[in-house]
Amino acid sequence: MQPKTNRQAEPLAPLALIERAWVDALALVERAWSDWAIVELRGAGQTNDQVAEALKRRGYSITVDAIRGRLKKMGQKK
Repeated sequence: MQPKTNRQAEPLAPLALIERAWVDALALVERAWSDWAIVELRGAGQTNDQVAEALKRRGYSITVDAIRGRLKKMGQKK
């Protein structure tokens, strides 16, 4: 009998599925928080550069171009 060299990936265990769902949910929450913060800061008269700096101080890494893209997707003015 020859060893299998081309094995299919093992199905994920239930705990791994829960962990993956948890990580995905946290990513969605982080994205929603940053979208909310962008809109709030822009509504308060902040420029995109100031918004990026404020988010960086809070530990969230984002570029000015990404802020413009998010605002465009949300239908907000640049």
